[in-house]
Formats: sequence, C-alpha cells, structure tokens
Amino acid sequence: MKLFCGHPDAEVAGLVYILNHTAKGITAKKAIDKMKILQIETDRFAIFKDKLICGKENFFLGAPYMHASYYMEQALCDKR
Repeated sequence: MKLFCGHPDAEVAGLVYILNHTAKGITAKKAIDKMKILQIETDRFAIFKDKLICGKENFFLGAPYMHASYYMEQALCDKR
C-alpha cells in the first residue's frame, strides 16, 4: 500500500514511503515518530546520495516501455 503519491522527481529519488501491515502491528504514528528523530551519519549519507543519483541516471537509460509506464502512473496518480 502506497502511503502517498509524491512528486515524480521525489519518487525517482526513492523518497516514497510504503507502509505494510505486519504481525508486529507497527503503526503509522510509530513510523512517523522514528522519521522525525532520524539521524544519518555524514559518510552514510554520502553513500545513500550516490546510490540515489546513480539510480536516477540509470532510470533514463531504461527501456522506453518502462518510462511510459512510470509517466502513466504519475499522470493517473491522485495529486493532493
């Protein structure tokens, strides 16, 4: 279940949160509370940033039908 349908650039960058129902019963409030206090070390951030940049660049090298599918999803997504 997708929590929200974000900006296309944010989705390509991996900034979309997905919450799944699990046996542990994690709630959206607990997940959001953890996101509020999230601290990332500088070196880990650099690695994460490089992976996101590489992923975004590779997206544009993909098959055209994948691009069509992605942009169709964005066009049909309920923007709030």
